[in-house]
Order: sequence, then C-alpha cells, then structure tokens
Amino acid sequence: MINESIDRPAMEIVEGFKNLLRYDSVTCAISNCMGGLNAMTSNIKPLFDGIRLAGTAVTVKTIASDLAAAFKAIDLCKPGDVVVIDSHGSANTAFWGENMTLSAINRGVCAAVIDGACRDVEEIRKIKFPVICKGFVPNIGSICGYGDINVLIQCAGVAVSPGDIIVADGNGVVVVPKDESVVILEKARRLLETERLVQDKIKAEKAGYAEPPRSLGCAQVARRQTGQGIGHARAPSLARGREGAAFALPINIGAIKGARDGRRSGRGNRPGADVPLSADGVLEEARDSGPKQNCGRPEAGGAARCGRHDSTR
Repeated sequence: MINESIDRPAMEIVEGFKNLLRYDSVTCAISNCMGGLNAMTSNIKPLFDGIRLAGTAVTVKTIASDLAAAFKAIDLCKPGDVVVIDSHGSANTAFWGENMTLSAINRGVCAAVIDGACRDVEEIRKIKFPVICKGFVPNIGSICGYGDINVLIQCAGVAVSPGDIIVADGNGVVVVPKDESVVILEKARRLLETERLVQDKIKAEKAGYAEPPRSLGCAQVARRQTGQGIGHARAPSLARGREGAAFALPINIGAIKGARDGRRSGRGNRPGADVPLSADGVLEEARDSGPKQNCGRPEAGGAARCGRHDSTR
C-alpha cells in the first residue's frame, strides 16, 4: 500500500518543536510530558554524535529485504521530513546507504530512522546526514517492488503513524503523536522553561556560596577557643580519615595552648622556638602534656604505674 499524501501537522507546530532544540535534553522533557512513553529503545543509535532534529514522519514498512518502499518514500518526502523505516529489526541486511542519502538530501529530508541496519557509514559520516539505526552491515537488500508507505508501523518499540513528529537528541528518539502534538508542545515548553529557571537559581546560589575550609587545624581551634575565653573546653576539630573523610576529634584546648606556649618559649619537647605547630604536632604535644592516666598495670614496687604515662621510666 502506498499513500502518497499524508495529514501533516501545522508548520508552526513542527517549528515549535525545532525551537525547543535550543534546550538540552529535549527528548527527556517531551517523554516526561507523555507519561514517560513513546521513546524508542536504547539499542537504536546515531551514526555520529551531535544529531539534534525535529521533523514529520514519512513511514516505510519493508517486506523481507526489499528496498523498493524505502526508495519510493524518499520521492514522496517534503523538506523537513524524517524517513522512518520498519525493517522488522533486521540486523543482517542494510536498508539505507550512500545513494539513498544523496537522494534524501536532494528532497530536503532531514534524517532517516531505521529499525535495522545501514551501510556506507564512512561516506554518510562525511556528508553529516543524520542516520539513526540499530547497526551496520555491508549486505544490501534487493529492489523487488514490495512494501508499504505511509502506514502505521513500529520502529524500535514505538508505534509511528505518518505525520507524527520525530524528535532526536543525544538521549535518543521520541515520537509525538500528531493528534497530541499541540498539547505536548505547550507542556514541553513550560517544563523546559521551568527547569531552566530552577537551574539558574541553583547556579546563582552556588556562585554566592563560600565553601568552608576543607579542614580546620587544631592550632586554629585552640586560638579561636582561647580567644573567646573558653579555656579547657573540649571542642571538635576536623581530622581526615584514611579515605579522606572528615570526622570530629575532641581536643583538650588547654593542653594544646600549653604545648604551643612551650614551643614559643623554647621549653617544648621539640627544638625550634616560634615555629608554628602542624595539626599532627599539636595533637602529639597535646597528648604528651595532657593529664597522666594510670592504666592500672602493677609494677615491682606495688604501685600501679605505666611506662607510657610515666616519664621517669
């Protein structure tokens, strides 16, 4: 069956979908507006990156490996149309090639979407004609004169009628039913504009947000706390674990201050007065200068002593 004329959507509707291509991920928004439906399966891929388009579907249903209907459909296309071929998922026969591409360009066709394979991929990539298909194979079909044009078909799991609107970007291909195109266009336009405003707000908030330091040194904690007259209060400091994660470490501020003062006066355990302590150094001196603890290990004299906490060992 060959239907030479189809009921096309109004030109302003098609142009409206083309205007949406100024947004990123248009197909995602359109799919959302259709309840998460009408997206072709993920195994249909563009021949090269950067394909973004919107056009009216001219449908082809092949029989076996016959290319006749696909060639005839090109002759029936108008500028801006998309040839959509139901080649019953054939992976071993190509239903599109260089000569068909050149003919399509002459007719103003904007793309070909094939539920099967194509060939002459090197030449088509040089021409930069958008082809979206399921694979590549050198074998070409024959021309016997069989097949249907502008009938209801399926392509990559989605029903496609002649006159439906095909939209493609880096995320994939969606099919907008012609009868719902006006409503879907308006919904998608509002959704994309709302997303843009939300993203602009998020970016503005990030630009005005000053990130805190990745870690706060123990000496900084001591200076801040003692400057506020907190004295020996235990304040959390940030330390880094083996995987780089920050965790709270309780620090004896008085011990840290004493260790730092001892360093400045030359009485610290390490040489080099007036040399600021690193975080690790302050921690070590805080432990050394902190109150001694008795671990309860008995010594010869009967007293509970510990070599770790008794400097006289």
